[in-house]
Amino acid sequence: MGAVRELTLDIAEGEFVVLVGASGSGKTTLLRCIAGLEKPDSGRIVIGGRTVFADQPPVWVSPLVKKLGTAVLYVTHDQIEAMAMADRIGLMRFGELLQVGQPAQVYRHPVQQEVADFFGHVNWLPGTILDGEVVETPVGRLPSSKCGSLDRGTAVLAGFRPESVILGGACTPGCGSFEASLTSSMFLGDAYLHKLTAAGLPILAKTAEPVAAADDQVTLSVRPESLFVFAHDSVARQ
Repeated sequence: MGAVRELTLDIAEGEFVVLVGASGSGKTTLLRCIAGLEKPDSGRIVIGGRTVFADQPPVWVSPLVKKLGTAVLYVTHDQIEAMAMADRIGLMRFGELLQVGQPAQVYRHPVQQEVADFFGHVNWLPGTILDGEVVETPVGRLPSSKCGSLDRGTAVLAGFRPESVILGGACTPGCGSFEASLTSSMFLGDAYLHKLTAAGLPILAKTAEPVAAADDQVTLSVRPESLFVFAHDSVARQ
């Protein structure tokens, strides 16, 4: 069964787990295996201490699920729905589980670029790791607490979400800052969405209040903990 591979997932009693992913990522196949409608080529599925396979009809599985009653595995394409409902979210791609964690964890601490992109817009900048936790980018040097064990000189993609941007106002010590040109602002009701450019690269920022820009120039800052960093070769392999 090629739709699901190398997947390990534990669901605790009383836990609501949501799987998200594009069509063909393996979500439905996994549910069919859990329901006993398909048999995995390898591995096993255990519900309430009993192993479930295709030779056991769904009529056996259904009473068991009802008896347990509290653990839920739900699939959806909608990341907003997943964020609102889940105790934990798992993102699937090509039959693999890329990351499992609490909604805030997968949103703020993605383990790879595809996870970050799936749960919302990210401003990506090409860069190179310098000494310490600093990335050299086209807009300047930006500190990040997420460089991990990447060596100096490693080609990376550095990214930050629109709501992580601090425009104009002072940032806490340690932030990375650079100048950007404000091209447009749009009031969305609960926030303002700003389009900017820096070093020829488009950037989106979201703020609670309007931004005053002198001659359309504004200082943009990003906190180290808000800057994602992924090795460029690992991004290319995706």
